[in-house]
Amino acid sequence: MEHIRKEIFVGGRGAKINIIPLGDIHYGSTGCAIDRLKELVEWIRLKPNCYWLGMGDYVDAIDCLDPRFDPASIDMSRCEDDCQRVELIKNTGLQQFWGIEKILRPIANKCIGLLEGNHEQSFANHRKVDLMSMFSHHPNWLKVPNLGDVAFINLMIKRQRVGGSQSANIFACH
Repeated sequence: MEHIRKEIFVGGRGAKINIIPLGDIHYGSTGCAIDRLKELVEWIRLKPNCYWLGMGDYVDAIDCLDPRFDPASIDMSRCEDDCQRVELIKNTGLQQFWGIEKILRPIANKCIGLLEGNHEQSFANHRKVDLMSMFSHHPNWLKVPNLGDVAFINLMIKRQRVGGSQSANIFACH
């Protein structure tokens, strides 16, 4: 279990914060509500004192090496021809990762941390690629805390104008 301390700075005494749990996106799956996700990302980006906690399963990441693979579940709406479809099936987890990273990048600075879901774990087992490390440590990507699959977060909320702080504890798992 990961244990982190995160400081959040807000305005005066009456300022409130919003913490949005964001998970089970399954980007790349035919069941992903991509337009709703983009709306939520934009809302988080524009809302003052709004933060989010990644709850896992950001991508579907089920490809032909995974026993759960079903080509009908892969969103191929952005493919223009059969060559793109074959490439997507072969590299679906990584392509989905690059797609979701691009969507989440505008709110990376508001991220408390990312929990790992079973789809990221399964992809690491089948493909030997750790998507969570890529989210957290790659210099061109989100650079947010990797919380593993279970985390305890001590949130320190500091008031900028009036001083003082409050704390909140969050126990989170996928």
